[in-house]
Formats: sequence, structure tokens, C-alpha cells
Amino acid sequence: MHYNSVWFHIFLSLSDANVKFLLELSSEFQISRVKERCEQFLKNQECSLANLVVAEKYNLYSLYKCCMDFAKTKTLEELDSSAECKKLSPQTLLKIYHAKIQMLRDYSKELTQKDRQTIKDCENLRMEKENMKRSLQGIYGLWETPSKRCYRHIADSAFNYSCPDCNEKIYFEVRKLCGEGQHLRRYFPKQPDKKS
Repeated sequence: MHYNSVWFHIFLSLSDANVKFLLELSSEFQISRVKERCEQFLKNQECSLANLVVAEKYNLYSLYKCCMDFAKTKTLEELDSSAECKKLSPQTLLKIYHAKIQMLRDYSKELTQKDRQTIKDCENLRMEKENMKRSLQGIYGLWETPSKRCYRHIADSAFNYSCPDCNEKIYFEVRKLCGEGQHLRRYFPKQPDKKS
């Protein structure tokens, strides 16, 4: 069988059963094309600690990087109890722990930023609550303010709820307060002015 035909057959028949054997051969005889094909085959599988061991052993840099990203997501208990981790070099284990520490630092930084934003949001809500309370107190006092009634009832002791003009003035004043209070606009959206 021709040399090229042999390797073409190998390319078509890569499997879990023979990939490590072919990696061994390609490394021993320096056949980079077969080695690259084996690496691509392993990259198409799910990342695992077992594949990290293979990537380290045969210097498969692309597979090594993918599996390192996977390894840093494992818990310390999972790493310590893994039989595959015991096959890794101290240098690779150190890289895993460093990557894991950096991942935890990034996560801690993200949580800190979220915590600061939450504190800021709570303070804004507290201020909004106080502003709303003052505005609602101001709105409540409108009915007790004689100057907010129509000219016919300005001297009355109590608000005349049956008077359309008095109600119109109160409506205008309430809308005015709501328009000035940003914190109230979500509850009392501004309405278009009525046509005369």
C-alpha cells in the first residue's frame, strides 16, 4: 500500500481506541500532520483532565489551553481526588492553581462591584422614598389650601368636591407637583395639556 494511502486511511479511522496509539507514533517519528489531526480529534471531544494529561505528554498546545480552562473550573476537592491530576507535572498543577486563583479574584471583583451598585441603588431608593413621602404630603395638603380653590369657594371652610373648577385646579396642582418630582413620574405619567 502506498505511503500516502496509509495515512489517508488513518485520517479516516481515528477513534478513541487508536488516537493515543497514533499520537505515540506521530511523536516518535515526528509526523506533525498526524499529530495535528489527533489533536483536532481530541479538541472535538469534551474537555477533561484526562485529555489535559495527553496534551501535556505530547505537547498539544491548543488542546492544552482548552483543557486548562476546564481544569480551573474544578473544585479543589475534585482536583485533589482525581487520579488524572496525579499524572500531571508539578508545573501544570501550579498553572491550574494560579488560573483558579485568578478566576476567584475576578469573581470576587465582580461581586464587589455588584455589592457597591446594590448599596448605591438602595440609597437612591431610600432618597426616592423620602422625596415621594414629602411630595405626597404636599399633595394631601392641597385640599386644605384655600388658594388652590376656584374664586367662588376660596373663602369656604372646606373643599367643595362637587365644584368642577375646584377639582380642575387641584388636578392642575397635582400634575404640576408630579411633573416637578422625578420620583413620582413613574406613578403619575405626564398627560397632554387639555385643549380649551
